[in-house]
Amino acid sequence: MRGNPGGIVKTLEQLTARLFDHDVKIADLKGRKSMKPSVAKKRKTPFTGKTVVLVDSDSASAAEVLARVIQLEKRGLVGGRACCLYPPEPAAVPLVRPFLRQIA
Repeated sequence: MRGNPGGIVKTLEQLTARLFDHDVKIADLKGRKSMKPSVAKKRKTPFTGKTVVLVDSDSASAAEVLARVIQLEKRGLVGGRACCLYPPEPAAVPLVRPFLRQIA
């Protein structure tokens, strides 16, 4: 995801679905009208191997969201430089690790 400026929500859902063996809620979408949440529906044969996502300050939009979903669902390691999606807060858990020590 390094240097990836993001993309279309539908593509994010399709890529996320290929990495999980269950449905994954990606985000609650907000708009003027009521909107359904963005959900990645499980696939018959998802990739179940080890996953490492590298991000940098040029990662944005859907690329950042995918990295965050991978991290929240504990599906793999996310590492690299900080993204611009979440501003740094003292009490917040960092979005990425500054470097990867070990690939589990």
